[in-house]
Amino acid sequence: MSFLDQSDIDSLLSAGGAPGDAGGDAGGDGAARTGRSRPSAQLPAQFRLAASRNQIQRIMPIRVALTVRLAERVMPLDNVLEVNIGTIIEFERHADAELNLMVNNTPIGVGNAVKCGENFGLRVVRIEPWAMRLLEAGLLR
Repeated sequence: MSFLDQSDIDSLLSAGGAPGDAGGDAGGDGAARTGRSRPSAQLPAQFRLAASRNQIQRIMPIRVALTVRLAERVMPLDNVLEVNIGTIIEFERHADAELNLMVNNTPIGVGNAVKCGENFGLRVVRIEPWAMRLLEAGLLR
């Protein structure tokens, strides 16, 4: 799986053209095709689209890395070099604390860890409004 960086996204946005060009939606409704619903709320008046709706629609099929951040700790390098198999690293975060849901290292929500069969999952309990997510992504100004 490959991911696009910000310069790739910027070049897609600046390329313009119809949504059906270069792997776009081919005139179809991306929400109907994927089974996802589109946000129904209108943008607040203080937000203005930084790109045309067609340009934004063109990048909607882009796959992005969704990350759940468990915890983080800053340590001196000499302590990191002492880490071996079996070392326990303690984090200043309660084991039942909500986990951060992130896209491109930008927090978009929080949730609780759940078990999905043999896999780990996240039950989302709070999420940023979609306009804020677009603002963080640089698609609104």
